[in-house]
Amino acid sequence: MGAIGEHGASATDPRVRVVVLNWNSAWYTRRCLESLTRTDYPADRMELVLVDNGSVDGSLPRLRDWFPDLAVVENFANLGFAEGCNRAMRDRSGLDAIALLNNDAMVDPGWLRALTDALALDDRIGAVSARLVLEPGFVAVDVHADGIVEVQRVCTDGVDVTAALRVDGFDAVSDSAWPLDVTHRLQAGSGRLWVPAGAGVAQVEVHLSGSGSVRVEHDCRIVKIAAPGIVAVEAGSERIRLLNGIGTARNSRCEGYDRHYGVPEGTLAEESESVVEVDGVCGGAALLRTRMLDEVGLFDPRLFAYYEDTDLSWRAVRAGWRMVAAPGARVEHAFGASGGARAVGFFHLDRRNWWLTADRNGTVAERRYVSSEVRREVRTALRANIAGRIKRRHLPSLQLLRAWAGIVADHAAELRRRSRSGSGSAPIGSA
Repeated sequence: MGAIGEHGASATDPRVRVVVLNWNSAWYTRRCLESLTRTDYPADRMELVLVDNGSVDGSLPRLRDWFPDLAVVENFANLGFAEGCNRAMRDRSGLDAIALLNNDAMVDPGWLRALTDALALDDRIGAVSARLVLEPGFVAVDVHADGIVEVQRVCTDGVDVTAALRVDGFDAVSDSAWPLDVTHRLQAGSGRLWVPAGAGVAQVEVHLSGSGSVRVEHDCRIVKIAAPGIVAVEAGSERIRLLNGIGTARNSRCEGYDRHYGVPEGTLAEESESVVEVDGVCGGAALLRTRMLDEVGLFDPRLFAYYEDTDLSWRAVRAGWRMVAAPGARVEHAFGASGGARAVGFFHLDRRNWWLTADRNGTVAERRYVSSEVRREVRTALRANIAGRIKRRHLPSLQLLRAWAGIVADHAAELRRRSRSGSGSAPIGSA
């Protein structure tokens, strides 16, 4: 395994393996690995392993050229985030902990020290999540509407960044045919658009539709137009950093989410804390104690991607382990660069894995509630895309219903498999 970091080990410093997963992403992965070489941690207590998930774009040979001493686990197919990471976590001999880091992330030099210090506070802390900060910085554009306004598109220097917007005060209106297609709507009120903009971006263009006059403000400059249209503002030099999350939590529907997502960095009191209690850790930047993994197992390979960290965290908590976050472990994350809500298959994996994770870990009441929510969403999809469209003399839309049919079939098959395997099977992910 490849060693990195600073020399000068202490006998008390945990031995840590850092795992980075690559799939067709040479540029992001190179950037991530370069940031890791600047980690302030003893070189002989830290090793780096790159897992390649069957890349077909030539990224693995290039990464080997750039980092000739890098230890590589080469998979010959895309095994997903869960099993891809598992391949570098099964052999844990001699290790105190394993750190996971997304390949589209960059670490601050002290990130690992903050994580290991948190892990050392209590031997029942099973995992520690880092503070993830969204990259790049954002500019705040305020919109005030007299009528009803919808955001059609937002561009920075001509590049469409609509999919990466973060919004406050706007209603998110989902398309009934495909709920991942969301329109941001403002009705006789005020809202804020957080526009991702690198340091060199000069201009932001906001394309609006609707009715009534509109006032757009940015950096103390105001643009008024009589009716929605295209509004251009100078980006300026100031950039605001937004949090991706400080650990994860679960809502009443048992859905996992990033805590404080979209909150401006530096505005929360807990950012100065050494540790905070959380429901779970984010697999994008976290440290996992090997004894915890020995007891509860690894990621569930069948989840492939999404909810694998929620599931592992929940299993660990049920077994008596604590989950915490260390806000001092700062990691920048180009959210969605290696996947995300518009990636192929996201809806299927996200909704299926939410349901399966609740089935495995939830109370009887929680499992029943999630099942009822699934039935409600399927009924809503039927009404909107079959009955509703026929009533309006439109052809039915089957995209969402096909997706739910696949989710229901996968869920039933997985429950049958779990029933056959029984409760005395080996730890999850151990095979």
